[in-house]
Amino acid sequence: MTLSGPAGGVPPRGEDGSLRRILRDLLRPTDLKKAVSAYLGGNLVSTASRAISGLLVARLAGPGYMGLFLGLSVAIPYARLLHLGVQNGTGRELPMLLGAGRREEALGVLSATWWWVTRTSALLVLAFAAAGAALGLAGRGDTAVAFAAYAVIIPLTFMNETLEITYRTANDFIRLSRIRILDAVFALASVALLLLHPWWGLLGRAILLLLLHHTLLRLWCSLPVRGRWDRPHFLQVVKIGLPMFAVGYLLGIFNVLDRTLILKFLGTDALGLYTPALMVSMAVLVLPTSIAQVFYPRMCLEYGRTGSGRPLLRLALVPQGLLAVGLLPLFAAGWFLMDPFVRWMLPQYVGGIPAAQWMLVFIYFQCLTIPHLLFNVFHRMAALAILTVSSLAVGGGASWLFLGLGLGLQGVPMGCALGALWYSLAGTAWTTHMALKSPAGPAL
Repeated sequence: MTLSGPAGGVPPRGEDGSLRRILRDLLRPTDLKKAVSAYLGGNLVSTASRAISGLLVARLAGPGYMGLFLGLSVAIPYARLLHLGVQNGTGRELPMLLGAGRREEALGVLSATWWWVTRTSALLVLAFAAAGAALGLAGRGDTAVAFAAYAVIIPLTFMNETLEITYRTANDFIRLSRIRILDAVFALASVALLLLHPWWGLLGRAILLLLLHHTLLRLWCSLPVRGRWDRPHFLQVVKIGLPMFAVGYLLGIFNVLDRTLILKFLGTDALGLYTPALMVSMAVLVLPTSIAQVFYPRMCLEYGRTGSGRPLLRLALVPQGLLAVGLLPLFAAGWFLMDPFVRWMLPQYVGGIPAAQWMLVFIYFQCLTIPHLLFNVFHRMAALAILTVSSLAVGGGASWLFLGLGLGLQGVPMGCALGALWYSLAGTAWTTHMALKSPAGPAL
């Protein structure tokens, strides 16, 4: 049985859902504080480690190797097509079922999802290994090795994402924060591999870090994760997750739109120069991602328990407002410090400085999307699809225009920033309207 919001209902006493009441409740303390603080703290340590280790890796590997390595990462969102949305569906259904007290059904959903993810991962191993072998026979050594490495990197990435779905409670997020800290320590230590060989060290480091993360997730997982084919539960998560995946896939394309355009029009050398921009993106986006990972299951649990969307506005707008205000001076400082910092630490990437500066603008707007989680909670995929396609049109069209005007590498993040601005503003307004219009009542 699929959980969904109610079609109607009468608000309980004292819950009028008015904007005035919601605004009055915005800063009321919640039991999420401990989980958010712990998880965010662990991710901030991880962010600092990523920034430092990323700089060292970029410096040791050089633009050529980094361009080839990052170029293959574009395949990750396309490989997700094999999942049919089971991760998306499980991410929504698992906390809703647990919130409704239906633990056995939740475990059945998780087992079916793990079975499917591991089987599709095996197909990816075969496909990338075969491509690597073919390239090796053709004499393209470095590219062949990269494909062979991604035969491990991509499946491990997907399995780790599925395991992280099981971390839903406050205690789970505290454990996950400890995992992030251990990841950070090993991320720094593993930079030494590039001293042995820049290319082999780059690939080997990526695989070792994913293996470590997988081992720790398995060790501290609070739910049993055992793959078992279960047709009803599989169809349940596909029914919920496939529309979510379809829209999320469009968003994934938007997230790699800048790299795709650079590869298409400017080549791998330009993508290598884009490394400082991508390093900034990967480090800073940890913050809103961490907040979303804590708040999304709580939104699903609360919606599954009460069926009311109005109380969810506090969970959506508080982090959105704090991020909007708190990040602005940090990003402004980053813009002015980017030039001297790259010239000092990464002189071979000087050509990518303007792009890295505009990437900060792009990321700032990407950070302001916490309310967009409500599209998934309410399962309003058509609305999210319209928003995503329009954002792709704005971002892609603007980037293409700026490239045509001769702005070069920096034109791509400039255009994508406009798309992200539209996505943030329109999505926040849309989800706020949906929540205010949401009826109250039991979810089941």
